[in-house]
Amino acid sequence: MTLRLARVKKPHIQATATPCVHCGADENQLFIHGTAHPDGTPIAPHFNVMCNQCKASGPVAKSAEEAIKAWGKIAPARLDDKTPALLDDIEFDDKEPESDVA
Repeated sequence: MTLRLARVKKPHIQATATPCVHCGADENQLFIHGTAHPDGTPIAPHFNVMCNQCKASGPVAKSAEEAIKAWGKIAPARLDDKTPALLDDIEFDDKEPESDVA
């Protein structure tokens, strides 16, 4: 006899009517993270809000209210900004280092 663990699908909980700052969708969902007792009661839960459309995720918080407030404060994606050229400031040697092994 094989014992199978049943996975319970998390219910969709609309976190806020405010659209996602990254994609404009209004499919924000509140997620609860952490372990639970066998009856499903959470043990030290943590919460965050995530967009179901583009998967943008807000910060993790200790309460649902804090997670929703934090979601409202995330910055929009800066898609028009140029990526910084990090290698321009690094100097490279033109020649290989000399080894002491003969």
